[in-house]
Amino acid sequence: MNRPYLRAMALSGILALTACQGGSMGGNAVPQGPGSMQQPAAQQPAELPGGPPLAAQEAASPESASVGHDASFAGDGEIPMTTANAVHRVCAQATRPGEKQCFALERLDLRSNNLSPNATHQGYGPADLQSAYKVSGGKSSLVAIVDAFGYPNASSDLAAYRSYYKLPACTTGSGCLKVRNQTGGTNPPPSNTGWDAEQALDLDMVSATCPTCKILLVQASSASGNDLYTAVSEAAKLGAVVISNSYGGSETRGCGGPGEPSDPAFSASGHIYVASSGDSGGGLANCGGPQQPCSLSTVVCAGGTHLVRAHNARGWKESVWNELSSNACGSGGCGAAGSGCSIIVKKPSWQTDSGCKMRSESDVSAEASVLTPVAVYFSGYGGWTAFGGTSVSAPLISGIFGRAANGHSGNGPQNVWSHRSQLFDQTVGSNLYAPLSGNCASSVQYICYAAKGYDGPTGLGTPNGLGAF
Repeated sequence: MNRPYLRAMALSGILALTACQGGSMGGNAVPQGPGSMQQPAAQQPAELPGGPPLAAQEAASPESASVGHDASFAGDGEIPMTTANAVHRVCAQATRPGEKQCFALERLDLRSNNLSPNATHQGYGPADLQSAYKVSGGKSSLVAIVDAFGYPNASSDLAAYRSYYKLPACTTGSGCLKVRNQTGGTNPPPSNTGWDAEQALDLDMVSATCPTCKILLVQASSASGNDLYTAVSEAAKLGAVVISNSYGGSETRGCGGPGEPSDPAFSASGHIYVASSGDSGGGLANCGGPQQPCSLSTVVCAGGTHLVRAHNARGWKESVWNELSSNACGSGGCGAAGSGCSIIVKKPSWQTDSGCKMRSESDVSAEASVLTPVAVYFSGYGGWTAFGGTSVSAPLISGIFGRAANGHSGNGPQNVWSHRSQLFDQTVGSNLYAPLSGNCASSVQYICYAAKGYDGPTGLGTPNGLGAF
């Protein structure tokens, strides 16, 4: 049997229960200098999972109407996978009640020690990301990153990333970077390689979109929700204006659940909370559906996109991140942006979509694709490597919030919904697993399919400057 068929067999038994039902689902690019990429020839899948061929969707998309993958274009930023099982999830799946999982996906084939001798590290850098999201100017804030376990090389690894990209130095020695445990002390918890990799990704992505922000890394003693949420509260006490959380657990039992309708750790006024929407798509499998803390109404829920260069006024284009069907990532696929209708969190008054009667996930989105990954420096994996997953989008958006420096002014997701016109609306793609022909219930099609205005996988859109933040 081929791999897609095996995966379809494994998933088919749960399709009817979990496929986006309303109210219940709820080649190689080598940097030629800091922040720039020499892209390979564009390689697009013949069909975007869950929808019509990508070319047909582009023709109907206002943003990409003039974009084509013509031979004169040097490349769009995709980095083809060169080995089987090229992507791995750096954190174990949450299986116990209250446990959380980080959402970082690493490209094993792009580790520096797996590249050819003449290649340097690969993936988008700060200049690419700032260009894509029109990030310039602004001020700076204290941005907190909350993760589990210790990370002994946090300062030195961040220094290597920022030095290469010529960003201002930010180390524990200079005071720009502070590392604390969940009670505010300086004694770190035991380290964990997977969560260390997540912390490296988070530190680098906040730096990429807000190079002048100070960073507070708060390390929980474990991956339990109790410890992580204690760390979130501590980050607020220590003065963080923006608090980034690249982890989550399903609202249902057996996948880190059950969730809660609210949590005091994410309710302190004067702080912006951001969290990842998850990497399992529209609730088909692998503990998909609404994730907490992302589905809390006080949290900016960050979905994921596939970001490529384009021949248009913006210079970039995006679609829903969906690589569930890629055989290069093994039987589980490479992931897709999470979305869903909460089953426990009431509809906030400021969230105006009508299909989901409860809280809709997500609010906003950014780059998350493993085919267009971001470059990260992590000594635990030998140095330079590359990442995807919504663990990329959450810290990118957190850095933009930090740069906008409006965190004290009010509720984060409400602010975004009030400034939706200042985002790049995304209208192409879905987060469904195509071989199963899964479809959302008609009343909540937009929870799994990109649509004009609001949709589940990309929210209201992606950053277009600082105006929505």
